[in-house]
This record gives sequence, C-alpha cells and structure tokens, in this order.
Amino acid sequence: MLVWTLYTYPRGLVRTELLVNGNVVGGALVDSHGDDGIQSSTGLVITDLGLGDHVYVRLSYAAFNYILSYQDARSTFSGWLLH
Repeated sequence: MLVWTLYTYPRGLVRTELLVNGNVVGGALVDSHGDDGIQSSTGLVITDLGLGDHVYVRLSYAAFNYILSYQDARSTFSGWLLH
C-alpha cells in the first residue's frame, strides 16, 4: 500500500501521479485556487511490487504555485507491506 499527501500554497492547483516502473498507477489533485487557504489531498494505491521495482511520485501539473511542505503542513510519501 502506497500513500502520499500533498499540500498547496493558497490559490494553488497541483496534480501528482504515482508511478511504478514508469507506469502511472494513481493520482491526486489538490486545488485551493478558489480560496486563500492551504489545502491538502491524499492518494492511496494498493499494488503488487517486487524486489527492485522503482516507485515515485511526480508532479504532473501545476497551474499555480507548487507543493507546500513545512512543519505545520508536511507533504509526505509512505508505503506499507500488506500480507
């Protein structure tokens, strides 16, 4: 299970994609364009992975501003092995 959370600056719009070995397997969109607040979004994907697989989150689109990450609004990426 892979999960990522991202925050955007006020009036921001950011889309991310989760890739496994170069293939898009999930996405998340955070849109605070309509207000002056910080917004967040979380993506979650359950997928089979093998030894040596390459997993990463990439920025696929940013209309305004970029991903925000500081002590009170930390953007993260994590994974868990499920049995």
